Amino acid sequence: MGIFDLGLKSRFIRNADIIVKPYEAPTPKGHLSVLSYNIGFAVGPVQKTVGETRAKSEYLHNLNEIVRVVEETDADILLLQEVDLNSRRSHYLDQLQYLQDRLEWPYAACTTTWKTYVPFEKV
Repeated sequence: MGIFDLGLKSRFIRNADIIVKPYEAPTPKGHLSVLSYNIGFAVGPVQKTVGETRAKSEYLHNLNEIVRVVEETDADILLLQEVDLNSRRSHYLDQLQYLQDRLEWPYAACTTTWKTYVPFEKV
């Protein structure tokens, strides 16, 4: 009996169940490109504190710019850092899901390393 037969989920990976969606395999390019991108919670350097909230439109604009940059790179693997997942400071946007939907990714994996709520920082 495998881990998925038990219905267990890792405490470090969100939505650990395997979800398979049909998609057309990409044409091999002869090389593998990896992009590592710290998106700064879709706010970046204008953020004064970790818990600062900006207008929702600003987050959406920045996420759309991130989509544009990722599409231009045509990377095979994208490693993201500082992605908000339903955080109050970013209007409860699941930024990974937003990017996955906009980029039409068939799959994504998320590993969180900070599981502490800091009330005075709103994070």
